[in-house]
Amino acid sequence: MYKRTSAGSIGSETELEEVRDHAIRVNEPLTFEGISLYQVDYRLNELATFTFGVEVEDEDGEAEALEDVVFEVDLNDPEMFYEFDNGYQIEIIEYFPNFYIDDDGEPTTMNRIPDNPRIIFELFPPDADPAVDTGEISLIGVQVNEALNGEGDHTIRMLGVEMLDLTGLTIRRDHTLPIIMAGGVIFMIGLVQGSYWFHRRIWIQQKDGEFFVAGHTNKNWHTLKKDIDYLGGKVALPEVVDQADKEQEEKELKEKEARKQEEQLNEGGRK
Repeated sequence: MYKRTSAGSIGSETELEEVRDHAIRVNEPLTFEGISLYQVDYRLNELATFTFGVEVEDEDGEAEALEDVVFEVDLNDPEMFYEFDNGYQIEIIEYFPNFYIDDDGEPTTMNRIPDNPRIIFELFPPDADPAVDTGEISLIGVQVNEALNGEGDHTIRMLGVEMLDLTGLTIRRDHTLPIIMAGGVIFMIGLVQGSYWFHRRIWIQQKDGEFFVAGHTNKNWHTLKKDIDYLGGKVALPEVVDQADKEQEEKELKEKEARKQEEQLNEGGRK
């Protein structure tokens, strides 16, 4: 990581000073002053540059390579015009890094990644004037070489391809991590307390000469009942009756009496 040593407009070239050297790997970002650079992608053998040469037909119709007309096109940032000492000039009219034909039948590119590059060249021989004349136009790509304005005396040939391995980085500055960590700690404390400590509360109210006892617990209500019985023994309270148990007993007693009456009616009917 480098930083500028002098002020200047954005995009201008200035002297840089190295502030950090770190091998970035997956989940091992380079971090500096709260800024982290993470590796998010890795690609092998991506097209980087094409090397081209020019052939011209001699009087016998044989193709002869022009050794002085060899040029290289950077597929990520191509130069649009090439001029050679022998007078030849080559211009890139259109460049499609990831070529395809859209729904309207027009050539276009899906993105800026050179996965399927196509280049439209216009070649001007020494005796042609680019300002006035029309050059020889051709579409060139991987295993593609088509003349677009008729057959000419010159042919641009692809001589070589250079590949490279690359990785994608994302820059992140996140000020919420301390808050997230604090929230996680609080959550874990609450989880441990809820799992290993039982919370019990007991209320006692005297009304019209009677004592009403109520309680709440997050789990293990049998222990809560024992605590209430223990409290009643310490303060000389009468035996505490659980209203839920009392209601259940009354319900069972009514059901038992109803079954008994039904049996008596059935016996009377048989007699």
